[in-house]
Amino acid sequence: MVKLSNFAERLKELMLDNYKSKEDLMRVANVNRNSINRYLSGKGFPSIDVLVKLADYFNCTMNFLLGLESENYVCHFKTLPDFGERLNFLIDKFNVNCKKLITEAGLTESALYYWKNNTHRPRVHEVYKLAVYFGCTMDYVLGRGD
Repeated sequence: MVKLSNFAERLKELMLDNYKSKEDLMRVANVNRNSINRYLSGKGFPSIDVLVKLADYFNCTMNFLLGLESENYVCHFKTLPDFGERLNFLIDKFNVNCKKLITEAGLTESALYYWKNNTHRPRVHEVYKLAVYFGCTMDYVLGRGD
């Protein structure tokens, strides 16, 4: 399960290990100081787009950044495709229909509709649900990594 405290601790650890400041993160992620403070205090997750920017900045997987894995498997990350295209790829690859995905992964029909039509990106906990459902990493769900 994705926990705010694990994300906050990992982000602090990465900042310390890489000599990065809050200002560095603000610039890279294009967010304000309040957002960075919320992440570091364990009071909120960033959007998926900001999470990807932070993972790219620290050259780590999203699972590592969120504290879901203890080891970072550095690889060449890909540019994110449209999530609707990626979701269709996952549905085809894992041979699952939308109704089954909604029911078994604990998603809403409206979320799936918005994702398929590229009007919204999923939130952190939704990408996590998809990763658990498909048995893969969050980077794979987003099309960022293998």
